[in-house]
Amino acid sequence: MNSGIGQRLVDRLQKNNPFYLISAACMLGGCLAVTNSLSWLSIPIGRLLTLIVTLNCYEAMLIALGAYLFRRSGARRDAVMLLVLEGFFLVDVSFLNMEIATARLWLGLAVSLVLFAATFAKLAVIARAIGAKIADGRFLIIVAELAGLFALPIIFRWIDHDSLNPREFYIAWWCVGLLIPLAELLMRLLPPDRTASGGRMVAFYAVLPWLAITAHLAVLHYVYQVRYFGADAAPILLGLAIVMARLTPSQFIHRQDLLVVRLLLPAAAIFVSLNNPWTLCGSMGKIALTPTRLASVAAYLTYVYCFFAPYATTLIIAGACMVAMMLWGPTVQQSTQAASWTYGRCADFARRLIPSTQTQWGVLAIAAAFGFLGLGARLSLRKPPPSDETLPTASPPAAP
Repeated sequence: MNSGIGQRLVDRLQKNNPFYLISAACMLGGCLAVTNSLSWLSIPIGRLLTLIVTLNCYEAMLIALGAYLFRRSGARRDAVMLLVLEGFFLVDVSFLNMEIATARLWLGLAVSLVLFAATFAKLAVIARAIGAKIADGRFLIIVAELAGLFALPIIFRWIDHDSLNPREFYIAWWCVGLLIPLAELLMRLLPPDRTASGGRMVAFYAVLPWLAITAHLAVLHYVYQVRYFGADAAPILLGLAIVMARLTPSQFIHRQDLLVVRLLLPAAAIFVSLNNPWTLCGSMGKIALTPTRLASVAAYLTYVYCFFAPYATTLIIAGACMVAMMLWGPTVQQSTQAASWTYGRCADFARRLIPSTQTQWGVLAIAAAFGFLGLGARLSLRKPPPSDETLPTASPPAAP
């Protein structure tokens, strides 16, 4: 009896193999505990560097074991689990790189460059293991997102002179949102190889760094104690709308639901930007840049991409003309005054044309007679001549 229960337990453990997940949870929990990340207290640089080296050794073991198991037909599920776990560590889920950059700028820059080179090597090994091509456009997207992820804390630490403001974070949120259109462009320039294996794994690695950048930027709001505004979410909402445009209806997501989401996300981006916080407003020369204007222009382009892609060139040119009219054209008050002046002049001219005496009405009637005579003559002359078959024939004379 006991042996049967024990055997079933062993079989279940062998089938599900939860130890990889437990191992990753222990590594992540250990990093968070050692770095005091749960309390946000600073720790010695030496300890951070030691943890980074340890974590990279652990990642190397995950990749090596995952690549080996991926080639074994009976252990494909375990290999996928290992590579998925590696993806989370690849995007600095423990925030170690960010802590190094926040503590010391130049050391953080050097460490980030070394780790970025190591990350590229890890991606190459993973691509070879799953049978994908490193020249695939999706891998360029992953590299671009990881470059942004490593550069984000460096840039903020570089410009930090105890004067970081919400406008700089607002620009950073737009940069994060623009990564999705950039990914679309790369996908069109370098279409992915649909015949290669590991397509879902590549898609997972393409999505995860973008989510990590979003999380890191949100944490930096807390680190630098900069207020978060609703307008900061506008670029993310617009980016998600572009992602929804690539999805196809399925049994889980119906066509009507996708249509509603694509319609609502750009509108929501405009809605969260309507309050126009003055700290987020800027200018480009004489042009005022407000969150509402930026969100409206980006929402218009998003709608064009999602629903009117075949007419994109025409609609973008028309939209650019409208924006130019709004920026450099007359104001609403000037347009109203011009319309009122034009209406007054036209009304005066019309009143002068209307006859007011009997003689004037007579002259108008005589002129109209000549005019209608000319119209009638024109219509008559435009009629085609009748054919010979339709001409009337003369009747023979009657006999006496």
